[in-house]
Amino acid sequence: MPQLKYLSELRQLLPSQPSRLETMETTTIAGCVAVLDALVKALACGQVNPSTAQTLISAVSTQARLLEAHELERRVHTLETQLEALREAAGETDS
Repeated sequence: MPQLKYLSELRQLLPSQPSRLETMETTTIAGCVAVLDALVKALACGQVNPSTAQTLISAVSTQARLLEAHELERRVHTLETQLEALREAAGETDS
């Protein structure tokens, strides 16, 4: 699970915030936003070096984009299925 890798790395980088990190996840876009917020704050406070923060921010941002793409794909599939059902009900066929 990708979120476990991120959490493991974040725990090592931000040991002063273990309880907050325990609840963070990257399986939703909102979760990714929370992780990114924590990373930016840690960078600003000097708890993480810029290179490490950049790497983790890139990874979490990529995860968020993949989640967004997956959600859009799911929505398009749902719409296509509904459209096909409507066409079948109207007696239309794909030409």
